[in-house]
Amino acid sequence: PGPGRFQPAVAPVTAGPIKPAPPPWAIFANMFRYFFPKLREVQGDSIIWRKHWIVLWRKAVGPGVLVVVSLFGAVAWWRGLPLLGGLPVGFWWFCVAVFVLGFLWYLWVFEDWRNDQYIVTPTRVIDIERVPFLLSETQREASLSKIQTTDLSVPTPLARFLGYGDVIIRVPGAEIRFVSVQHPGAVQTEITQRMTEFARRQSLDEARKRQTELSDWFAVYDQLREDRHWEMPIAEGEETSDDGS
Repeated sequence: PGPGRFQPAVAPVTAGPIKPAPPPWAIFANMFRYFFPKLREVQGDSIIWRKHWIVLWRKAVGPGVLVVVSLFGAVAWWRGLPLLGGLPVGFWWFCVAVFVLGFLWYLWVFEDWRNDQYIVTPTRVIDIERVPFLLSETQREASLSKIQTTDLSVPTPLARFLGYGDVIIRVPGAEIRFVSVQHPGAVQTEITQRMTEFARRQSLDEARKRQTELSDWFAVYDQLREDRHWEMPIAEGEETSDDGS
């Protein structure tokens, strides 16, 4: 444009902040936390327990056997070791298929174990049984105020040695069972403490509610007395004329 003509100011275009890519160690740390989750985890005001590792290991025997057999067969084929009268040339494909099958089977078992959670919140106990890939989910929960008793069960000497067992939470007409949790005595103590704290909060809330109701009642009562005082009729003979006689 020529001189003297108005030129609108154009704000420079600046790109937003670019988030740096997470370092490789952070990726490996997340993978480690996923495949080795804590058996007791605190999230905010809630505590999450998972079943003991022994439960996973028992279910992982089948896929573990497939993985070991496939690896052994692959090494035998690679080294040319005699096995069952010799191995065919394409045997390694069979080893790969068995390894993949065993690995996928283990992932299913692991995810099924990882998804089962027992949760205690400030107000409730929750039992979640979830099948991988959201095929099905069962959730049972109860208010802490509904719990009647909590019992402890250590089924076998091995469970006592490894430090796991069941915590049975009885509510009216049903029970919620935390199965094979680590340190079941500590879990039972935590639930009892949450029950005590919840009952204390309920008592305080009820006391504050009663105090508020009493304050409102007295305020209404005082208002009614004041209205009655101003609206009382003047008795006959007490009327006065405008000149005060």
